[in-house]
Amino acid sequence: MVIQEINSPKGLEEIGPAWHRLLKNASTNTVFQTHEWVSSWWKVYGKGHRMCVLILREGDEIRGIAPLILRNYRVFRRLTLIGGHRADYSDFIVHKDRPQDYQALVSHMVFAMKCHDEVMLENVPETSPLLHALEQHSRRFIIKKEVIDACPYLTLDEQTGEILRKIESNQSLKRKGKKLAAKGTLRFRHYSSEEEMRKAISPLLETYLQRFDPANCEKRLSLEVNFHSEMLRRMAPEQMIQFAALELDNQPIAQHFGFSYNGVYYWVKPAFDPPYAEYSPGGMLLYRLIEHAWKNGFREFDFLRGNEPFKTNIAGQQRQVTMVKVYRSLKKYISCKTATAINRWLQRRGFWQT
Repeated sequence: MVIQEINSPKGLEEIGPAWHRLLKNASTNTVFQTHEWVSSWWKVYGKGHRMCVLILREGDEIRGIAPLILRNYRVFRRLTLIGGHRADYSDFIVHKDRPQDYQALVSHMVFAMKCHDEVMLENVPETSPLLHALEQHSRRFIIKKEVIDACPYLTLDEQTGEILRKIESNQSLKRKGKKLAAKGTLRFRHYSSEEEMRKAISPLLETYLQRFDPANCEKRLSLEVNFHSEMLRRMAPEQMIQFAALELDNQPIAQHFGFSYNGVYYWVKPAFDPPYAEYSPGGMLLYRLIEHAWKNGFREFDFLRGNEPFKTNIAGQQRQVTMVKVYRSLKKYISCKTATAINRWLQRRGFWQT
């Protein structure tokens, strides 16, 4: 077996078909490991960073992929997974029947690659063999691991109808729906064309950012639009985008941008029009999305990271995700810890943004 390193967008594009084949049988197979998602993120956010995608080969066969990126924080260099915290689930791409291939990639990442001071792997699922592979090397390097979040999810089965009835009752959605319907024609629908989605994406993202990150909305909006537009370009033809709206007289009062992949409906970007907040348009839309996923054969509705009560009350189950930091020596660990503190201090005072 040999390990090669891809450092260019062209090289990333060229391994797309092999990436797809391997991912179908990978230990972690979520939308965030798809070639479409990773390539979209790199195109918009990769500028200024170094691509370090490791490819484990045996002859002509690709047996493993570690989609890594090197970030230079001036005071230290961090090797992490492409997408970082934006990927709710992150992992290497390795066949589920060959967990030993994780060992080869981990060993190369930590010891053969001399470009980094720290390895930081975010949002690794608790079930990933990557965590075990890292532990196998724990005597050879320093490893810091902690659970950082949870992803609630709902299994869509014969109990889903009862869950929907409880959501409707607890939030008084039927009564609020009648009040909204008295104001005009109320309907739920999925956008049907890529062109229609493109027109809707900017207003949705602006509404979303104004609610969750108003201080940085103007700075982030153009990049977010570019990222979601690139995902639309790559994913819409593969039926991987789920873009829906609750409309009143043909005007959206709540919208949701998400994904469908491998039988899972991913709840990603919800937004609603604040003047209609008293009618719970976001709750109505979530109800319709779960109902749509259930009736259209999805096996799971994934709320992704964040264990807010409204999620956990519906989901009933959750997966933990872990952050792992790896250092080749105690000296590296101390220097990176100090450098991180300095970097945060400088960021808070506006010396630079990373």
